[in-house]
Amino acid sequence: MKLRTKKGDTLKVKEDEDVVKKISLVEKHESTTIALEIDTNGIYSLIVKSEEDNTFDIKKLYNIPNKLPRYIQDFHATGIDLGTTECFCSVIRHDGPRPVQLDPLKHTYNMPSYIIFDEKKPTCGYIAVDKMKTKAEFIVFDAKRFIGKSFDKIALDSLWPFRVFKDAENALCEVETFYGRERKSPQEISAVLLNRIKTEAEIFEGIELSEVVIGIPSEFSEKRMKATQSAAELAGWQKIHFIPESVAAAFAYCSEIKISNNSNMLIFDFGGGTVDICLAKFKDGHLQILASDGDSFLGGRDYDNILFTHFHGILTHKFGIDFMVQRKKYSLKEICQDIKHTLSANDEAWLNVDDFICDSDDIITITRKEFEDLTSHFLLRIQDVIQRALTKAKISKIDVNYVFRVGGGCRMPMIQKICGRTWGCPLCIFS
Repeated sequence: MKLRTKKGDTLKVKEDEDVVKKISLVEKHESTTIALEIDTNGIYSLIVKSEEDNTFDIKKLYNIPNKLPRYIQDFHATGIDLGTTECFCSVIRHDGPRPVQLDPLKHTYNMPSYIIFDEKKPTCGYIAVDKMKTKAEFIVFDAKRFIGKSFDKIALDSLWPFRVFKDAENALCEVETFYGRERKSPQEISAVLLNRIKTEAEIFEGIELSEVVIGIPSEFSEKRMKATQSAAELAGWQKIHFIPESVAAAFAYCSEIKISNNSNMLIFDFGGGTVDICLAKFKDGHLQILASDGDSFLGGRDYDNILFTHFHGILTHKFGIDFMVQRKKYSLKEICQDIKHTLSANDEAWLNVDDFICDSDDIITITRKEFEDLTSHFLLRIQDVIQRALTKAKISKIDVNYVFRVGGGCRMPMIQKICGRTWGCPLCIFS
């Protein structure tokens, strides 16, 4: 059961006619969704989710940029994908966009959104990831999941090695640093990533940069966008532009694929931390956003956590492994990420118990089907987001002509199947 509420409403939870809880609903610029689930034993769970109005004008028209044979490199146009799990950056050269190598340790274009504060100057990327097993207390990640959010709206993760505290209406992370324990805002943490990206882009371009375009989810509230802007300013960027990530993806597709005029497209963006659905109409070289919806509490990271819980239970109860030891806990976390990737390509994966117990020949297998069963409730949430977006856009499934899949989460076969199951009709699906 789901209900929509309005500002000023109060939710009263009763058991046997007695009020056991009161919840005041809806702040300014917010809507609230109430989800009540009751199992066959009469046990219920009540989820109250407040959603701030998104930042972008739904009716706005975007001009689709033409793909040119030669670009003006002197503009030094710079774009950043500030992801929950990874960051990317590209600049414009004469022959088009060029990715910037961000991580010096593995010489990759992608840089994990991990920051470590174990030295005088914080570092980020694979250096931080590789130290998770030994120095987790110095590391912060997932900043995008709570930047600009009040403490009460943050979904705390048991695998975070840092603690999150309430500071007035905001949240602060407490992390060990070279100088001792410190509390840092999500803006300060994100600024470290953005400054690192700025430094690498300037080395690549050979010039100091001041202007940047940053992609953010279309469901970002104004408060979250302003917090991201503050982070960019702390990082040294002076002129900051924002673009919905789904619109940026549509630009990329439209420049590479011939899209039929007067077509409706759905951009399915499933990244490490969020699901973002956007419906748009392509007409006469313009892109009009019809509707957007998302779930900022669901991403690829949550699939990792399901696997962690699954294997943690088996290793603890069957093999007696103590995961209070930091190294083992984050070794399992890393292994679960690899297993998720393996199950995207194969029907079966396994965990070697000797990664935790010396001289053990045991393995724990998991099939793709078992993984899909463990995460089936996530698929229902994703389908709910798609349906809400279609309802907002006032179009039906059969009116969608193209589906564009974006983000690493779309590599999972179960996510790819959603498109076929949701529409059930021939249409163009691109990844």
